[in-house]
Amino acid sequence: MKFVKHWKAILVLLLVFAAGGAAGSAATVVHFRSSFIRSLRVEHWVDEAMKAMNQDLKLTAEQQEPIRTITRETVLQFKNSFGFAIRESGTNLVAAWGRIDPVLTPEQRAIHRQKQQEFRDGVLRTMKVELPQP
Repeated sequence: MKFVKHWKAILVLLLVFAAGGAAGSAATVVHFRSSFIRSLRVEHWVDEAMKAMNQDLKLTAEQQEPIRTITRETVLQFKNSFGFAIRESGTNLVAAWGRIDPVLTPEQRAIHRQKQQEFRDGVLRTMKVELPQP
């Protein structure tokens, strides 16, 4: 019966642990989301790659500039290929939307088109790629 006697202290401890878990989860989601979005922006890749190589390989001053140039060229090539892949995937996705529309009711079609526009806006905002029109 000592348990019942200390119910307030136990409740406070449970609430503190629950609050800590919720705050930690929220912070983790925010951190990983911002890290993921940052990783999609190739502008940061050269500096981050150079920082990692300098730290791991202890590059000399003579090595840094040619490696930075090579890394910058590679990042630009990747950006172009990634952009092409996203545009091609977007074309496939828009074609699929067009095939789905006839199956939907008019109400569902309106909702589907709204969701398509939200998706288009998100791709344009985060990846700077405009999806083709249907």
